[in-house]
Amino acid sequence: MRTPVVLLLTLVSLACGGAPGGGIDLAGTDLPGSDLATSDLSGQDLPGPDLATVDLAASDLPTADLPAIDVPSLPPTFRFIVVSDTHVQPVDDLRNTVFATSGATFAAFDPAPDFVVSTGDDVDDLFTFPDNIAAGEPVPILHLYRGLIEANYPMPFHVVKGNHDNRFIDTFQGNELPDRAWAEAFAGSPFYPSPWYAFDHRGFHFVALDTTDGATDHATNDTPTILDTQAQWLESQLSTGQPTILFWHHWIPKPADGETPHPILVAIARHKDVVKAAFTGHGHVFATYEWNGVRFFETPPLYGPDVPWHEVECDTRDGSMRIANAAQITYPP
Repeated sequence: MRTPVVLLLTLVSLACGGAPGGGIDLAGTDLPGSDLATSDLSGQDLPGPDLATVDLAASDLPTADLPAIDVPSLPPTFRFIVVSDTHVQPVDDLRNTVFATSGATFAAFDPAPDFVVSTGDDVDDLFTFPDNIAAGEPVPILHLYRGLIEANYPMPFHVVKGNHDNRFIDTFQGNELPDRAWAEAFAGSPFYPSPWYAFDHRGFHFVALDTTDGATDHATNDTPTILDTQAQWLESQLSTGQPTILFWHHWIPKPADGETPHPILVAIARHKDVVKAAFTGHGHVFATYEWNGVRFFETPPLYGPDVPWHEVECDTRDGSMRIANAAQITYPP
């Protein structure tokens, strides 16, 4: 039974070059070894794609036929609304109702306005609750006013402060408390970031001024004033080179020949090439004039005539503006 085994070993040995009866000598064979660390593969022509030279530019790989994405372009013009003297009351009143329902009215315009600006006397009298002020508490009418905006105006809304927004039941006791009350009521809101501020929209620069800035008593609170700090800030805002539109509350009449213009008008005259228009309120009527090539507009109370607002159209192509609802407005001579 041992003979077949010996014969098999002999045949294996002869096949591998070994002597019959000797051990199997693998030295010098071309069998792959297990010592991979010493395997020298350099220079070998191992098969495989040369990925660095694969040219896919002219390949016949299938491409996905993706649908074209239709990105609507913005129209070259946009519109905004100017209202004024809304005189919101601390109790239910027709003026509050008109102010609230006007938000839906403007939203239904075609085209809809990009934003609304209110040029002052937003509330009827700021401190209709003097006890709240004495106790250092929030002023309810300002929170009511903010709530009416948030609930009824789906577009951005920008607030300018007027003389009624700066006084205590038809008296004036300084700017510190009014400014503090407005800051508290509109904290975290873009509607009223500060007494004067600016914002940009589609290539236009918009500047909101506080013309109660230099008020020292009841009489000066009812007239347009601007102190040096705000005047210097205004100068910087008019130096951006962008087409600019301004807003403030008190109407400033057209200067007569030889009359010294108001400091705001002096700044505008220095930058008449960029200032396109200025909008105010206070006088409760429609009014307009042109001075140094700049148009000035006064807007009546929102609860006044049938169409008591200015609808303004701005053209982003040439930086011009026009009153889109001019046909509905009658200005006094």
